[in-house]
Amino acid sequence: MQQAVKRFCARPVRRRLAVAGAVSAGLLAFAPAANAVAWWSISNPLTATSGGVAKAQAYGQFDNVSYSYARVNNNERDPQPGGNKVFVDNAFQFYAPSASGVMGWNVYSTQQTTRSNSASWLYYPKQTSLSEDSSQARARIHTCEDQSFSPDPCSVNALPSFTY
Repeated sequence: MQQAVKRFCARPVRRRLAVAGAVSAGLLAFAPAANAVAWWSISNPLTATSGGVAKAQAYGQFDNVSYSYARVNNNERDPQPGGNKVFVDNAFQFYAPSASGVMGWNVYSTQQTTRSNSASWLYYPKQTSLSEDSSQARARIHTCEDQSFSPDPCSVNALPSFTY
């Protein structure tokens, strides 16, 4: 009788612990990156236009990777595939003293994605090391269509930022 009571009482506890463990594991598996900031979206992408016609589109996320890197997760596409190629320009900025000692947003690295003319969304991550002289990171992001004449039609800037 005593063993039957022990088995009966132990089952719900084990089940509750198993459920709690599964829930915790699920939450950890789907936790967002530290300091992740979305910029625009797939349903409302950052868009470069020319003559009222969409020429390049992008969206993504700006995040802190392991408190070591600032990364821009770029997703780009050409709304008019087959013509001129599109790209995303990323300027990594940190709020820190400039060479002359003035505090402000200073560009540490500028990187562009691979040029493409695909109608499908293509993923191109870009990253740079976090500045030891700062605790704030920002990315100045815009998308453009690469044309043979200047200037290229580009979108407005997205300016996601995070503190680390």
